Amino acid sequence: MILVTGGTGFLGSYIIKQLVEKGYAVRAIRRSNKIPSWIPAGIFDKVEWIEGDVLDVVALQDAMEGVDTVIHSAAIVSFIKKDRKEMYQVNVEGTANVVNMALEKNVRRLIHISSVAALGRTAGGGHVNEEKKWEESKV
Repeated sequence: MILVTGGTGFLGSYIIKQLVEKGYAVRAIRRSNKIPSWIPAGIFDKVEWIEGDVLDVVALQDAMEGVDTVIHSAAIVSFIKKDRKEMYQVNVEGTANVVNMALEKNVRRLIHISSVAALGRTAGGGHVNEEKKWEESKV
């Protein structure tokens, strides 16, 4: 059984689509019943859904029961200052919850998906790539 966090998000929904089409047993966590319109009908019907999110330790505990692999794609990406607290909760505390529960439940594999947005913006507004020198934020 593979668990996908952020199952109704942009990336998570595509991951689920690929897994279901390849015949994997999939369980996913979702915060709402809203199904992305870009996923073909019937795909999400083949998923075992757990209502909750990565901040809900009880939901994570239920979701990871009997799971072999976790694909952690739940995150909030925003450059809006008012979203900072929620981003920290979901992206840092939520990820810690996922990792800790995966350890507790003896999950064999944890795949964590991140984003270049985690690096933030450059001071000069330039592009970030592999050759860009890492500089600590002043924030």
